[in-house]
Parts: sequence; structure tokens; C-alpha cells
Amino acid sequence: DDEVTRLGHTLNDMLAALDRALERERQFINEASHELRTPITLLTSRIQLARRRQRTEAEHERILAELQVDLDRLAGLADQLLDLGRTTARPGTGSSNLAAVAARVVEQRRLADPTRAADLSLTVPSDPVTVPVSDSEAERLLTNLVDNATLHGAAPVEVTVDRPDAG
Repeated sequence: DDEVTRLGHTLNDMLAALDRALERERQFINEASHELRTPITLLTSRIQLARRRQRTEAEHERILAELQVDLDRLAGLADQLLDLGRTTARPGTGSSNLAAVAARVVEQRRLADPTRAADLSLTVPSDPVTVPVSDSEAERLLTNLVDNATLHGAAPVEVTVDRPDAG
């Protein structure tokens, strides 16, 4: 184990660490792209649908309210990306009330698609359900789950938050 061999091992370790960091960055970019694509696709399809026929002023106001929900979600995602860029905190830090986050996600989904609002139900306990993830991470996860269930599953979509058994 001479000095050159130790230096070689150190260099190999450094290159491996850089490779892992680049892979994490690629994964983050892929996930961020996916997260941004969903609200952009929703906005595009809603605008295309709105242009298909003449509408009353009230119908236009309803459509604009639905578009605002999607824009708010997109702006929230952009804010989360900026926050991630500004901080050195690792994902998975913080905690949130999963019941409150689930209620917020379900309400946003109902507002975004009022015609299918009755197809989405929510059951949560009356007490907070604290989980070891930030509000933004929990919201992102639940939004993806609800969006995928709505898109790929059959109605009704039931969102249930409960506590795992302590045993």
C-alpha cells in the first residue's frame, strides 16, 4: 500500500461519488420533468376543450376557475423546485399531517375537475396523522397517487388515511 496506490483508491472513490451525484441529479431532473408535465398537459387539454364551442360568460368563468387550480399547482411545483435549489436539506426531512394534506389534495382535485368530484371520496381520522415527510413531499406523493388512480383506475376513487397498527 504505497502512496500512489492510496492516491489511486482515493481518486476512484471520488469518481464513484461524482457518478452517484450525477445519477441522483439525472433522477431528480426526470422526476421534476414528470411533475411539471402533468399540470401543463391538463392546462393544454382544458384550453383545447374550452375552444371547441361557444360558451356563456358563466361557463368561461367556471373554466377559468378550473385553470387557476392547475396554474396554482404548477406555480407550487416551481416554488418547490426553487426551494430545493436554495437549500441543502435532504428530501425526507420535516413532518406533516397526512390527513390535512390528503384533504387539501382531494379538494384541489375536485376543484380541478368538478364533473368528476363525486367520484372522489376521502376518509381521514379526526386526529392528525403525523408522517416523517414535509408537506410539499406528502402533497406531491398524494397528488401523483390520486391523479394516477383517476386516470388509470375506475371510479369511484377512495382516498383513505389511517394509522398503521402499532403491533
